[in-house]
Amino acid sequence: MQCEKHSGHLHETLGLQPGEARLFLNGLPIDLDFHDPFSILETLKSEGKAMHGLHTLGIKGDILSKFMRLSVHDADDAYALDFRHSSIIWINDIEKDQTYDKWPTSFQELLKPAYRGMMRQIRRNLYNLVLFIDPLQEEALAFMKLVEVIYNQRVPIRIGFVFILNTDEEVDGNKDAGVALWRAFNYVADEVDVAKAFTTITKMYHEVKDGGVLSVKHVKLVLHREFPYADVQDILGVHSDYDDKRMAGATFYRKTGLGPLPQALFNGVPFNRKEMNVAELETSLQKIMDATESFQRAVFMPLAIKNSHEIFAFYLCLLSLHFTEGQLNDHKDAVDFIVEQQNVVSHINEKILSSEKRYLNFISSPVPIDMEDYSTFSFLDSQDKTGVLSEKMNYVTRKDEDVIYAVTVWIVADFDRPDGRQLLSNALKHLKTSSYIQIGIVNNPASKITEDNTLVARAIVAAFLTQKNTSLRNFLDKIVKEEAAKSLARGMKIKKLLVS
Repeated sequence: MQCEKHSGHLHETLGLQPGEARLFLNGLPIDLDFHDPFSILETLKSEGKAMHGLHTLGIKGDILSKFMRLSVHDADDAYALDFRHSSIIWINDIEKDQTYDKWPTSFQELLKPAYRGMMRQIRRNLYNLVLFIDPLQEEALAFMKLVEVIYNQRVPIRIGFVFILNTDEEVDGNKDAGVALWRAFNYVADEVDVAKAFTTITKMYHEVKDGGVLSVKHVKLVLHREFPYADVQDILGVHSDYDDKRMAGATFYRKTGLGPLPQALFNGVPFNRKEMNVAELETSLQKIMDATESFQRAVFMPLAIKNSHEIFAFYLCLLSLHFTEGQLNDHKDAVDFIVEQQNVVSHINEKILSSEKRYLNFISSPVPIDMEDYSTFSFLDSQDKTGVLSEKMNYVTRKDEDVIYAVTVWIVADFDRPDGRQLLSNALKHLKTSSYIQIGIVNNPASKITEDNTLVARAIVAAFLTQKNTSLRNFLDKIVKEEAAKSLARGMKIKKLLVS
């Protein structure tokens, strides 16, 4: 009886028939129709490499297991915008529209077998595409055609538009095609529904020839044809009743920090400029397929496992065919889950959130050389130099604890210059509010080293080498002040800062 119950549950949640086998690796389903033993071995090697790197950093035991359960993102993963905004016009809703009412609603559908690259038809807003468009741009025509295909083929994507329009207080829609489009859309949405309004504006773009742009003539032609009894002049005129929230799209667009129009977001992640070419955009929909993998992991893996006993219980549960709820379960809203991820921001600043990342390799085996032997050190490559520095580095922390710190900060500066001391001062202020950070220093003098121009730097290095954590932190708080640097230049002894 119990086996039948478990078998029924497997069939309902994963589509498993009695006697059928399925392989999961760290929560991800491995399709044996597309994977062979060699590809699975490569995956295992990749996991092993990650474990070795964590072990080299000193992460072991239960903590290592927790790290291995984290979702791993590619190095070029981008930041995402929070796309919950009232200026977005959603033309469909996978969860509410009657078009999709026959689709299953459970996230467990993500774990059922499907053809490679196939999007699961689940009645959830898992995939969200937002287009920022100026209706008067030439590119708008191709984008509208592409979205029309996605919509008509019932692809499980929720589609939204942000129209960037004329923001003048009074605009005559009989003279501005973008404003005319907006007011016509609102009129049809009010008279019928949003789906009909979208269909109407796509027909307006059908009237535009390739290489052309939308005109007021195109808007009026379709509006007269679809709604012959409508007062078009009144709908499009200066005092139109259908001008609500016309400026909201431009305001939201400016707030996001996105680049030149048009722009497209998938689950908040902007397409890059190359992908904004329409031909490339169709290929870029592969991003949507790739997102399924992270959703599958979130559905499969439990939200939190605190210790080794719970890990054992979890796998014991799998063996006995009882399934726990993952981070993404049927009680969770799909959009809320997406925007709660750590890479979601309210504004894209390319200077701060650049996708180009440079890392120092802290897991390099240190080269056995004397730190004082600068001639040899200068010939090492970047990775080996990092290894030597990390091996010899001393740190200051908020508390005197022998623990593994999640964040390591190296302050590289000329500490005998005001800007270098200010940078260290800012880091020390942050240290007072965080128990998860350790700070090390690397002096980078701007000029040739002499005794006179390295007073502060030598004092800081000496303190790191001789003082315990609490005394070191207090000393650094004093020496980064400009008064201390001036006093040292006038001949004050360093020990005065240590005892005062």
